[in-house]
Amino acid sequence: MLIMKIWYFFVGYIAIEIEGLSLEKFMNITVLDGIYMWDLKRTSPTTLIACIGIKDFKRIRQIQKKVRCRISIVDKRGLPFVIHRLKRRKGFITGLFMFLVLIYVISSFIWVVEIEGLEHIEEDLIRHKLNELGINRGVFKGTIDVSHIENRMMIEIPDISWISIELRGTKAVVRLVETVKPPDILDIDKPCNIVASKAGIIHKMIVLEGYPIVKEGDMVEAGELLVSGIADYADTTGIRYVHAMGNILARTWYEVNVETCINDFRYKKTGKIVKCKYIKLGDYIMDFIVEPIPFDKYEVKEQSELFFGEGKFIPLELLVREYHELEPLSYEVAVKKAKEEAQALVSTQIEQSIPDDGKIIDKTYKYDIIERERIKCTAYIEVLEDIGREEEIIINREEMPIEESS
Repeated sequence: MLIMKIWYFFVGYIAIEIEGLSLEKFMNITVLDGIYMWDLKRTSPTTLIACIGIKDFKRIRQIQKKVRCRISIVDKRGLPFVIHRLKRRKGFITGLFMFLVLIYVISSFIWVVEIEGLEHIEEDLIRHKLNELGINRGVFKGTIDVSHIENRMMIEIPDISWISIELRGTKAVVRLVETVKPPDILDIDKPCNIVASKAGIIHKMIVLEGYPIVKEGDMVEAGELLVSGIADYADTTGIRYVHAMGNILARTWYEVNVETCINDFRYKKTGKIVKCKYIKLGDYIMDFIVEPIPFDKYEVKEQSELFFGEGKFIPLELLVREYHELEPLSYEVAVKKAKEEAQALVSTQIEQSIPDDGKIIDKTYKYDIIERERIKCTAYIEVLEDIGREEEIIINREEMPIEESS
């Protein structure tokens, strides 16, 4: 059926209205004669609307005489009729053609350069290097060698481990992954202590080198010495320096606070949406497809899409506003939803605060209602993690004992 509709669009078809007392007989005869009609709709007991091909329309004139019904043309549709109407509007065709040529010409250039994946590298550095290699606003897309630019970016900026450049319409999307630098580790030949990076209670100590200062169960503060790299043998060899090594697992605590507004959850969406579309040119907004808003309470979400890059040359954009119907909720339900949202936000912050090697062993939430308007969620988290941090021992080389050779 879809193929037939596409075919009739190209060859042309008409919408007809059939009025009479024997519509069923009329339909049966057309089927027997092999006449194809579609989009049939009965508007009244004696009236029927349908679509039919131009050639078949001439054939149903014979059936019309047999059944004694009245047939009138409602609309002429399809490509031939569109072309016929446009022939009488040469100025419009010329303007449309020039507009399409203008769009094609403008779309052959890059107007927007987006960069994704930046964390530590300065964006200005990436844009400057891309500009040097030939990717900037206003450049013709045919002159851009994507593979060459990707390779040059990797070579000239060592902090980039992977990069991809995609030309999408008038936009160049640059995605990159930064090189992960290994953590700073002291040379194993340098003597050092292990100190606490944060406060906690020692849970387990595995000392590979050095001399333990604390034991399991001790409460330690940030910066406190845990494993010493100095041993003083007063009666024998004197002072000995080593590179202290080990894993110091401790129980630590985190506290995270988040607030949410109860009024933000006093309404919920019913699922009914009305979409309105506008054409925006600079500060002027023109209705394109606008429907009346039948809702008493609604939430508006707005999206816009520029037709030509960043809109600095032709500030033309399509504005879409979605009106979502809202229905009120009770205060108790709003409080419950505000608590759920606060807990979700707290969980996100916990994931960002706790180190990757940390293991959560206990988690407690506390909720407070502030002035019947806000929910304050406080999370108390107990974590098991390695708090050991190497700290170099600065010594005077001249005072170090000299081992006698045998």
